[in-house]
Amino acid sequence: MIYSDWKAEAVLHEGRLRGLSLGSITQAFRSNWLFLALIVLAFALRAVWLLSYPAVIENEGGAYATIAKNILQNRGFVSVMGVPETMYAPLYPLLIAGFCRILGDAELAGRLVSLALGTALVAILYKIAARLYGRATACIAAALAACHPLLIGFSVAVYTEVPYIAIMMAGGWAALRCLYSPSIWRAGLSGVCFGLAYLIRPEAIVFPFVLTLVVMLLSALKCLGFRQALRCSLAFIAACWLIAIPYIIFLWLKLGKVQLDGKTLINYTISRRVAEGMSYNHAAWGIDHNMVIEGPLLDPFRFSGWSPYKAGILRVITTMMGAAKRNYAVVLGEILPSFALGSPVLLMLAVIGWFGQKWNLDRLLGEVMLGAMAAYSSVVLLAAHTIQSRYALPLLPFLLLWAARGITLLANWVTESVGLLPAWQMSARRRMGFATAILAGALMLGFAGVGVRYISELTQGSRANLGTKQAGIWLRSAAPGLKTVMDVTTVIPYYAEADLMGMPYCESEQALRFIHLKAPDFIVLQGANAFKRPYLASWLRNGIPDSAARAVFRAGESTDEEIVIYRWDAGREQLRGPERRAANDTKWN
Repeated sequence: MIYSDWKAEAVLHEGRLRGLSLGSITQAFRSNWLFLALIVLAFALRAVWLLSYPAVIENEGGAYATIAKNILQNRGFVSVMGVPETMYAPLYPLLIAGFCRILGDAELAGRLVSLALGTALVAILYKIAARLYGRATACIAAALAACHPLLIGFSVAVYTEVPYIAIMMAGGWAALRCLYSPSIWRAGLSGVCFGLAYLIRPEAIVFPFVLTLVVMLLSALKCLGFRQALRCSLAFIAACWLIAIPYIIFLWLKLGKVQLDGKTLINYTISRRVAEGMSYNHAAWGIDHNMVIEGPLLDPFRFSGWSPYKAGILRVITTMMGAAKRNYAVVLGEILPSFALGSPVLLMLAVIGWFGQKWNLDRLLGEVMLGAMAAYSSVVLLAAHTIQSRYALPLLPFLLLWAARGITLLANWVTESVGLLPAWQMSARRRMGFATAILAGALMLGFAGVGVRYISELTQGSRANLGTKQAGIWLRSAAPGLKTVMDVTTVIPYYAEADLMGMPYCESEQALRFIHLKAPDFIVLQGANAFKRPYLASWLRNGIPDSAARAVFRAGESTDEEIVIYRWDAGREQLRGPERRAANDTKWN
């Protein structure tokens, strides 16, 4: 055991911080009242945002909410496309289904799942910071996480990012406790958390191996005994895989082969196509001249277990490295320095927190572990087949922890520097330090508040897009029962209670041939998505050039707000009830 009396070390931390700008409230840090107040603040801010901002489910949220509804309707783990879901992991839809059974609304259930785990994330960051840096920094970290606009926004959105981050950081907290007081139970708890995180985003399966490398490295440096390191490593991996194996068996039964997830081959195929010079939309949604589906997102069930490219482990890794070469300029030049994260203030404070004070052994253990987890999250971000702002969210908790430490050190520096002036009394010096901490945190959050307004994944849920919800509800009322809707996003199919058929990326004539072949019930054209397919702008302006297409709904005053729904009257209009469902199920085979 490295620290048999870690509580004494925490007291020492507080003693060092007693002279900080925050000294006037250090007594409050010793109780749980400030901690509870920060949790209440985090919950209140998220609840207010939930009640005031989101009006429409987000695109990816429509997929998760539909899976949850299919579970509750005894259709099984079925995707928005009406086929077995193998691309998305099961835990988040299952949590939505559990809440939905009580609330009766899958969209609200998804938002509340994110809200609950988003609030829990604040508590977890407090615990990690308290263990590493003391309670003063812990309160700052919790306050930053509670008030960060990006975390507030995603904590009420139907995305997996915040639930994944909360469970991942819970695993990190358990692992941190295990490093200071090695225990198989603590290591097992960490492994369970990472196993649950795997059931939200499968890349989490690697974290136990990352921690194994960390504890073995510490063992080689004589910071841990070899037997303790080995036992903890085995507990990390065993507990994680115990949680993961049922899902691996599910994928094996559905895909006919052993895989850790159903998304790697999809992303691999898209990345290979992008490397060949295609745009992302073409790579993901394209078809060839013979109507053969080549874009994996048009048929994710098939591409979850198969790729037209040879897909050995080395080839997949090589392709991911190629994606990293394409992505690093965007990540380093646009994503990490973005206002939405709180940069450049966030990055500067994180650097101060990382390098502003020499490390003792206690600090070394924790920083090595957090650094390893952040490094792996960075690798996942760089290797993505496409970059979206929310993909950087797993890095934000680490940056906030280091930024909180940076604020503490900065406030300490101001307090001690002002103390060199003989005219300044202790109370005035503390107020100056306290003001410095408030200013630094407010400046970072202010940048984030400006930047979050431009995060497209969040603006999807704004009232500006309320027309898509209204169009989906209209379609549900006008055509009740089973139906298939061809669209670019999941939103209207979700509200219409319809199966989604992806819209192909190709030229107009080829798209019409594909539509005749697949025979959807309805086709949705949206001005906001016109740039995603080569023919959409023309079809919106001039109508679908086919006699089988009959416009039945039109809304929107501006070009971007325009929504047109066409009924497709060729192919399967005579089918009803179970026959229509059978046709929906077989059209993908």
